[in-house]
Formats: sequence, C-alpha cells, structure tokens
Amino acid sequence: MRTAGTAPEPILQASSLQTFFQPNLTPAGEKALKEMTATLGGIGDSWSTALCINTADVPGKRRKGSGWCEHGGFFPFYLERI
Repeated sequence: MRTAGTAPEPILQASSLQTFFQPNLTPAGEKALKEMTATLGGIGDSWSTALCINTADVPGKRRKGSGWCEHGGFFPFYLERI
C-alpha cells in the first residue's frame, strides 16, 4: 500500500488498515451478499472487517479491491487502494 506520509501519532496501524481491503466472508456469505446486492448494480461482492469489497471491476463504478461503506444512510464513502 502506498502512503502519503506518516502520522506522528497514528490512531491505526498500517496492518489494521490492510484488513479493510481483505475479504472475510465465507463462500456462502459471498453468495448471499451477491444475491442481496444484485438489484443495486453490483455494489460489492464481499465484506472485510470494515468495508463492502468489490472483488471485480464494476465498469464505470468501482475498481477491483475498492471498498465502500454507508453509515445510516447519511455519509456514504468509498476507499481505494493506491
């Protein structure tokens, strides 16, 4: 992972951030998530410790490995590895 700099007192370790982009669902869990999100245009295929993860590119939307999350419908965001 490329970083922009180093925080003098980071609140998260780099190893913790890496888990945000590692899918953690079982195959059955991934299948259920794909079925649930199919009507939303392929918004994610797996889930990590923090984000819904795209395991393949979604043309015109998100790249493989990007993650997204929405908290209570108010602040959607997505992260992409650089």
